[in-house]
Amino acid sequence: MTTANDLRKLVLAMTVGLCDAIEQEALPIGEASHYLFSPRTMRLFVDDHEVNEIIHLASELEDIARLVPDALGEAVVDIRNKAMVAIRNTPPCDYQQGPWLNKLLPIER
Repeated sequence: MTTANDLRKLVLAMTVGLCDAIEQEALPIGEASHYLFSPRTMRLFVDDHEVNEIIHLASELEDIARLVPDALGEAVVDIRNKAMVAIRNTPPCDYQQGPWLNKLLPIER
C-alpha cells in the first residue's frame, strides 16, 4: 500500500524533474501542468500545506512565462529548491513492501 509519505515524496521528486525539464527546454510548461502542476494535484494535498503551496506555485508558471518571461527561470529554480527541501524533510518511504509501480500500473509479467 502506498502511504501518504510515499505519494508526497514521489510528487516532490516529479516536481524536481519537471522543473529541470522545463529549465532545459525539454518539456513545455503546459505539458508539465498537464502531468502534475494543476489544481487536481493540489486537491490530493489539501492537508499538506507545503506540497500544496509548491504545486500551486508551479501551476502559475504558464502565467509567469506569459506575463513576466524574465522571471520564469528564477521561479522554476525556486520551485525546484522548495521541492528539494520538502523531500529532505519527508520521512523515508517503506519501499520494503515492493514496487509501488506494479500496484498502480497493469504490467504484464
